[in-house]
Amino acid sequence: MNFSKILVSDFDYTIMEHGNPQMTAENLQAIKRWREKGNLFIIASGRSFPSIKLELPNFAEYADFLILNDGATIISSNGTKVHSDRMNEKLVESFKDALLAQSLRGKYAIISYYGDRELNYIKPDCCKFRLWFKYLEDCRAVEAVIKNQFSRKLQSILYPDVDGNHDTRLDWISNDLLNTLEVNCYGTDKKAALDRLLDTLRVHNLDNKVITIGDDYNDLNMIESYNGYTLEHARPDVLKRIPSTHIIRHLSNLITDQLKALA
Repeated sequence: MNFSKILVSDFDYTIMEHGNPQMTAENLQAIKRWREKGNLFIIASGRSFPSIKLELPNFAEYADFLILNDGATIISSNGTKVHSDRMNEKLVESFKDALLAQSLRGKYAIISYYGDRELNYIKPDCCKFRLWFKYLEDCRAVEAVIKNQFSRKLQSILYPDVDGNHDTRLDWISNDLLNTLEVNCYGTDKKAALDRLLDTLRVHNLDNKVITIGDDYNDLNMIESYNGYTLEHARPDVLKRIPSTHIIRHLSNLITDQLKALA
């Protein structure tokens, strides 16, 4: 595969604009220009494959690869699964037992991700699951269970007080479940998936070839490791860790600047 540079972009609030949850014509046109100039474009998202296809059914027109489920799944533009991290039955059942043993104050909801489908319960062979909690203290309690009882097996990212749900298929989840815990296999994240994909593509001299952009906690490891950019609306904790020269307003601005530099 011949290409000049690789741009890896988060999806929600990066390709899909902040405050306007849809893909703007400017971003989509910029992505097409990027690829027309012989560059690769990779989407790296916490979303599953069905969720990406819901928003971007013609994803192959824009992305050469999809890194999904926060790095647990890699899919090529022709829909072929390149890699998938899965949770075995013993691990899933152990976590479910530990969850049920907690005396949680309020209600919660769960959905598990399989790369090609989603279910509102945890089942063996899933590659990721997400829990929504009414109370932050419950969310932190389950986060502590993962850290204390499942060290080196599972890892989680906590998102406190997240208002709104991007996926319209999850309307069964109550609006008051605002605290979220994203759970993956230990060592699974966007950066690790990108490492794997670049190795598969035999990409070397990475500093000059790879550019990344994202706005949230699950992007940090990737954008700090690979010439990363973030958005002006990113979480404050993300903005603090990215140089001011790498904070931009729109994805399309970054692509335009990079294409000018390549000209």
